[in-house]
Amino acid sequence: MIKNFADKYTAIFGGTFDPPHLGHRQVAQDLIQILGVSRVLVVPSARPPHKTTLSSSVDRLKMCELLFAGLSGVEVNDLELKREASGRPSYSIDTILELKSQFPKLAFIIGSDQIESLPTWHRFQELLGLCDWIAVGRKPDGLNRNLAAIQQLVGLGLARSTASDQVWALSRGHTLRQLETRAPDMSSTEIRRQIAVQTVEKTAILDDFLSKYLPTDVTRYLMDRKLYGT
Repeated sequence: MIKNFADKYTAIFGGTFDPPHLGHRQVAQDLIQILGVSRVLVVPSARPPHKTTLSSSVDRLKMCELLFAGLSGVEVNDLELKREASGRPSYSIDTILELKSQFPKLAFIIGSDQIESLPTWHRFQELLGLCDWIAVGRKPDGLNRNLAAIQQLVGLGLARSTASDQVWALSRGHTLRQLETRAPDMSSTEIRRQIAVQTVEKTAILDDFLSKYLPTDVTRYLMDRKLYGT
């Protein structure tokens, strides 16, 4: 078992959340129940530099509020939306630096696709030394995919192996560790694809699909707002 976090760590769970789904909710729960972080801050990206969003930042924020409602220790934070007014992209380094003034003990959540693209992130070498990192992997092969991406960081001299095969040392005493989440193997991209395919068929089929991956409140919201072609 991975050694738990202590001393009131706050995990930053960023992303486009387009749409947020039950897998995201399970990741937040696992961060608290398995790793022992004290708080999870869900931070929807407003203007992500590496992705194009299909719904507005306001809609994605609202869906996150609906998805994570009632989950103890989890808060939805709109700081990137507030920064959107300046026209600046949602750079992770800005978010971390802003939150460090409020929460000195931070861990940033990252998935395998994000680890793979990390060298393209804004000021990524500096970024890695600002806080701890948690690489989340979904079954069945998320951890192996993470490991392959982490080895690239090792090759670049940005991460070092430790006595644990699940923890790597970063600069300034920070660490990168793996977490195998209980979240289902589903992505927002696949949900949007299924919505596009099944909307042209029957609403009952779409409703059955969405009930597996979205809570009722989120489904109702995206239907009411006619998001993703519904």
